[in-house]
Amino acid sequence: MRKYFFAGFVKMFLYLLLQVTDAILELPDNSRLTNQVH
Repeated sequence: MRKYFFAGFVKMFLYLLLQVTDAILELPDNSRLTNQVH
């Protein structure tokens, strides 16, 4: 049971890490990304 909990924790950690990485990458390329989104 603990193995499944650890796997879920790793998935959640990687998801949060991806969100933070996207937020950091948006800072220098803000003008280009906003042109694509809007």
